[in-house]
Amino acid sequence: MALVGPRPEVPRFVDLADPQWQRVLEARPGITDPLTLKLRDEEKLMPDGETDPERFYLQTLQPFKLRGYLEYLSVARGGATSRCCSPRSPRWCDRLRRPIATRSCAAARL
Repeated sequence: MALVGPRPEVPRFVDLADPQWQRVLEARPGITDPLTLKLRDEEKLMPDGETDPERFYLQTLQPFKLRGYLEYLSVARGGATSRCCSPRSPRWCDRLRRPIATRSCAAARL
């Protein structure tokens, strides 16, 4: 396991036939990832009135995470991993680390 890399996903939530998931699953998993800061309060991102947390995760958060993992993997060569944890991180990491403002607009921003 690496310090930074795609976080392991619950196996039943992964479509093994999807080439995007295949790319993520081929990568060395990480203890943390660039999305961790942005999604640090996942449960608070669920819109008011949503009654199915699993559906919200599968339809909103997981696709967002998958895109973030793929973006990270596309540039994670050389020192990209350490730069992502640095205060002087590249712009792609800054986009991933930007916090989501409110719960009600979380789905729209993802």
